[in-house]
Amino acid sequence: MFLPRVQSKLIAVVLVIGTLYLITVQWGTPKVPTSFTNPFAGQHSKYPSPAAAPTGKALAPPVKPPTEDKDASKPQARPKVSVAAEPLNAPSEKAQSTKESSKSKPPTPVASEPPLEYTPLPKEPGLPHLDTKPGKFKPAASGLTITWSATTKEGQIAFWKDFAPLLESGAPDCPPPSRLGTAEAQPFSYKPTERYDVLSMPDGDVTKMQKAHEKFVEGLHGKAAKLVYIPGSRGLVTTAGGAYLPVFAVSLRMLRRKGTTLPMEVFLADEKEYESHMCENVFPELNAKCVILSEIMEAVPHAIKISHYQYKVFAMIFSSFDEALFLDSDAFTVLDANYLFTKEPFISNGLVTWPDYWASSASPLYYKIAGQPVPPLLLRQSTESGELLINKKTHAKSLLLATYYNYYGSHYYTLFSQGAAGEGDKETFIAAASALNETFYQVVEPVRAIGHSTSTSWTGSAMVQYDPVQDYGLTQKNLYRNKDKDAAGPIRPFFLHVNVPRLNPFKVFDHPEHTKDVKDQPQRIWQGVDAIIAMFNGDIEKEIWDEVRWVSCTLENKFEGFKDAKGICDKATKHYESVFGKIEQEPKKIEQPLGESAAPSSKPGQDAPHSFGISSGKSGRGIG
Repeated sequence: MFLPRVQSKLIAVVLVIGTLYLITVQWGTPKVPTSFTNPFAGQHSKYPSPAAAPTGKALAPPVKPPTEDKDASKPQARPKVSVAAEPLNAPSEKAQSTKESSKSKPPTPVASEPPLEYTPLPKEPGLPHLDTKPGKFKPAASGLTITWSATTKEGQIAFWKDFAPLLESGAPDCPPPSRLGTAEAQPFSYKPTERYDVLSMPDGDVTKMQKAHEKFVEGLHGKAAKLVYIPGSRGLVTTAGGAYLPVFAVSLRMLRRKGTTLPMEVFLADEKEYESHMCENVFPELNAKCVILSEIMEAVPHAIKISHYQYKVFAMIFSSFDEALFLDSDAFTVLDANYLFTKEPFISNGLVTWPDYWASSASPLYYKIAGQPVPPLLLRQSTESGELLINKKTHAKSLLLATYYNYYGSHYYTLFSQGAAGEGDKETFIAAASALNETFYQVVEPVRAIGHSTSTSWTGSAMVQYDPVQDYGLTQKNLYRNKDKDAAGPIRPFFLHVNVPRLNPFKVFDHPEHTKDVKDQPQRIWQGVDAIIAMFNGDIEKEIWDEVRWVSCTLENKFEGFKDAKGICDKATKHYESVFGKIEQEPKKIEQPLGESAAPSSKPGQDAPHSFGISSGKSGRGIG
């Protein structure tokens, strides 16, 4: 009697263990990702010492960006691909400031400089090995013990079902304000004193917008929808698609080349913008994953279809990261981005933004609607939102109010810019944090343009944004270089936003005014070479053209929107050799045919691990 009982118990235990095995291993949860190996490991530079900013024609006001690209790309089936989340490792206490003591007159203050070597940080897990069957993973062999479960599309749809009604309930219920004129772009450096006020709106409509704004904010403070993300995760977010996808391919390779290994989510507008070869082969090798935006918003009825600038904030709220750095598709870091998450000002503020060239052009009407006092015009520069760092756990309400402003962009974009340069999402983030009395830090160091001379003038073609950690160190000493450039020594650049022209290998040579000089010979797009090399501690333009060539030659016929393009590799090679000299090493060709996937594909609409999405805009329009 005793033996049969033991045998039955053993059988029961085996069955339980077997069932658990099927659930956890065969059905893919939990997963233990392998380490991401950066193909550029060992190539990225150390932290450069702060160098004097270039002078003369290397720095000048910007030019208006070109009209956005509208090339279409075809829908493809999606595989099950996953990127890894970075565990947070932020210190719990602020670094204590050192006391200054000197009997002699102190020298001009300079921004503090970290050690030349990178601060050791935990390595983020990388991509799981994909098995031959969709949805199943091979066991990791890296020895990592960190496990995590991804957010699901169902979870994001559940959040959207809660949040969409709150958005709809706050509809302004009136026409947008009318513009009686256009607010001219006033460079902040000119220290303007008068705020533009060129909007007209009936008092009754102003009252309607006040009540709608108040109702939405009350909803946020009540039982508001909660963002869905992986707790304790950190990563990068961007929007791309169509003509912006090749631009992003260059930026992603520059990110990795300069030492940033954090996982990245690439949000595409809809299935039409999904490109199988890029999303299943090229991007995953660089720890980046495509996410279809339309699938979430189209799962819930809503009144407004988003487009263009509106995509950015929706990519942020639907990204799976707890702490996220958003980058435009044509922007990248020139140093390891993980550094920003672990230092002030991000630790205590939770939201960090970077400045535009201009003074604020927000209408006094906005502040009346939001119940805020009108701030001094020179309190801070307007915002350039090609880069934005946010803690979604601490600043969920700010992000959701910014979403409200963007969702009703037809009203609020006009209120924030009054037709001035860059009208769009850029002012919505600080406005939301201010309205909710949540903390934020905007970098004080002025943005700088780098560019070149033409036959008639000087034109800017990229924006340089600076290290917020060093900037914060100066402002804590009450030193503001945006008001007095001689208040302290220069600080180092951290981002490069290459927006005029965007370095799409298939279109950049359509802009000879940038790529050729007055004698019709290939030229650098950024002049003042010695100053720029000093600023970036190396020839940053040569590095970028290395990657333009790699994308041109390795992926020449791989992008759906440009698969009929001819001679792209030859054009890029000729330009490179004319400007920078003989090429040392040819990029390796990818032999895999267009559309053939190294990873298993899933049917359109089928959920994939760590995958979710949002709404569609105009067909074929990129969202970078």
